[in-house]
Amino acid sequence: YRKDAILREIADLEANLSRRLENLKEIKEEAKKRAKELISKPTKAEIQVKYLLSKTGNKFEFQKIIDGDNFYYIVDFYLPKSKLIIEIDGEYHETPEQKQKDSKRERHLVSLGYTKIVRFRNKDIFNLTEKEFSKKLKVVLERNRLTPIIPKTKKLEKRIKELRILLTKYG
Repeated sequence: YRKDAILREIADLEANLSRRLENLKEIKEEAKKRAKELISKPTKAEIQVKYLLSKTGNKFEFQKIIDGDNFYYIVDFYLPKSKLIIEIDGEYHETPEQKQKDSKRERHLVSLGYTKIVRFRNKDIFNLTEKEFSKKLKVVLERNRLTPIIPKTKKLEKRIKELRILLTKYG
């Protein structure tokens, strides 16, 4: 009886995982299109941050697509060496509704292992000198990292593996 239950659970989990991965392929294609649009039409603040980042010597990616486990995020700037995300916020980010969405998004990004996230308001970018920007960036890079949480897809894969190991015990 236990062996049959394990086999059913494995089959259900694999079907769930397969559907999730197929859906993610479609979502990633949409994210790629959106990222290309954003890259082709940067805001003045994004252009300024590109310039400021280039002066720091840090390698960065602009409009980086990040796998969000159930969907994809596009972040303004990503520094792969430190896993730092930099977001440039326009005025609409100051609304209570958008602040709530941004907070939820940040929590999810942290759960995915992106433990350093900094936000700049558009209007503040133009008031920063190269030296001030470098100093702020250095402070963020030296901050302690938060502990990431395992995303759902990884949990499904881990559970399938555990069940297969358990199944070997039943022959």
